[in-house]
This record gives sequence, C-alpha cells and structure tokens, in this order.
Amino acid sequence: MPSEKGNNNHKQAFYEGGGQGNNKAKKEKTEIFHDIEDSNNAILNFVYKTKYRIDACLDLNGPSVMIDVESIKEARIKAKNRGVKFRYVTEITEANISYCKEMIKYFDAEIRHLDDVKGNFEISDDGKEYVATANLQEAKPLKQLIYSNVKEIGEQQQYIFDTLWNKTISFDEKIKEIEEGIIPEVTEVIRNSAKAQELEWNLLKMATKEIQIIYSTVKAYKMQKSEGVIDYLAKLAAKNDDIKIKLLTPKDSSIEESLQSLKDSNNNIDINYIEPKSGIIIKTLVVDKKTFSSNGIKR
Repeated sequence: MPSEKGNNNHKQAFYEGGGQGNNKAKKEKTEIFHDIEDSNNAILNFVYKTKYRIDACLDLNGPSVMIDVESIKEARIKAKNRGVKFRYVTEITEANISYCKEMIKYFDAEIRHLDDVKGNFEISDDGKEYVATANLQEAKPLKQLIYSNVKEIGEQQQYIFDTLWNKTISFDEKIKEIEEGIIPEVTEVIRNSAKAQELEWNLLKMATKEIQIIYSTVKAYKMQKSEGVIDYLAKLAAKNDDIKIKLLTPKDSSIEESLQSLKDSNNNIDINYIEPKSGIIIKTLVVDKKTFSSNGIKR
C-alpha cells in the first residue's frame, strides 16, 4: 500500500485500492496528521462535512476538549444549528460532569456513561467518515489525528460504537450516582466457585445492620457450616449487638440442636424452619437489605 508524505512530514496519506485508473483509489483514503494545526483543521473539516449525525466515544478528558477548545466547540454548535445530532459514549466523572452538561447545553448532545473508556474516535453519518486519536489532554487541542473515509473502516467503527452504546447507562442515572451518592445497581453472574465464595465472605464482613440467609436444603446448610459460616455468624452476633441475623433453613436433628444452642446464646439471631426443597441446593444471602447473593448447585 503506497504512502506519500506532506512537505513538512505533518501528514501521511494511505490511499486504498490499486492502479491509477481506479476512481475508488482517489476517493477513499486514510491519513495521519502529526501536528496540532493539521489535526485540528482535519477534525473541523470532519464536523463541517457531516450531514446528520456524529457518534463519538471519548475518554474522560474528551468532554473538556469538546468545550474548552473553542474552534472544536464552535464547529459543533454550527453543526447542531444545521440539524446534526450528537451521541457520545464517555466515562462521566465528578471531574468532567460540568463539561458533559455544557455539551448537552450547546450541542444538544445525548451522552451516556461507560466505565474505563480508552481511546477516542468519532464516526459521521453511519460510517461515512472516521477520525480517531489515542490520547487527549484535558482542555487541550489535538496533537495527532487519524482520518479515514474508507467504507469498510467506517462501517466497522460504527459497529463498535453501537456495541458500546448498548452497554452504557443513561446520563441522568450516572448523574444521580455522582451527585446524590446513589450506589449503582449491578447484577453479575459469577461462575468461578472460588470467586463466588470470596464475594460471599466479603458481603458478610460488610454487614452493619442485618444478615438474612435462606438455605433450601439440609445439605446447603451443612455445606455452609463446614465452611465456617455458621461459626462466623455466632462470633459476629456475640460481639456486635447492632447486627441482626435471620436464618431460614430446613431441619434435621443435628441442625436443630446446633441452631438451638446458637439461638440460646445470642438474642439477636432469629431462626425459622422451612420445608426442604429437592433437586437444587440453593443458598440466598441478603446483607443490609440491599446486597444480594444467590448460589445454586445441582445435586
């Protein structure tokens, strides 16, 4: 694939296709811009040529560049005024939240949050053109930019953006987490048994008010007892009167005997018995009425 360099080595152009008679070779190209002036001119031209939408994935410094680099900001305001829509995936943090709000104000942008975004890219009009840079400095112009209007590259990057977009959470939801201190709700399936056991121990140690545990079978209870959970609960109840412990379990003679002695020695342990379930060993753990773990093992 031949390349040609500009007079000042500021730009490299990679033209797709072969043969001088190939019209496609003259239209489709990938370029790398190596200095601030060329990089920023290229991204302004990218915005100027956009007809209806820009989709962007930005790292946590990206929002500050969109607002504090005046030429980039003004180009997007003009694009918005002619009907261009903006969608951004970025990592919304306490440090960049004000910039995100300004992007919504000035660009009428739709912004969604994704943790740990790395790299920066934008696609115009469903993949017509693509620009990218590896690193952005807070509120600083771009130092390097990759540009491409190769159809296959644009379509690939649009697919990547759409995949990331579907994994995000809404701006409003993330704002509530940051500004109101709301802990995000997370559901995760853990298939590694050692990791699952470690998580359960961590949850037990996090408890400050209440621990609720349901054992579906006698075997589920005995497995937990052999792992030291019941002894841990007894010690926890003995030294911390503020934590209430509630257990639901089927019973046999050995369970009833051990739990009765546990209950007699600790007033803040509440034990109730249920009918055993067959087929699946299930243990359900709820800590402080907000953190939940359920573990199922087939017999």
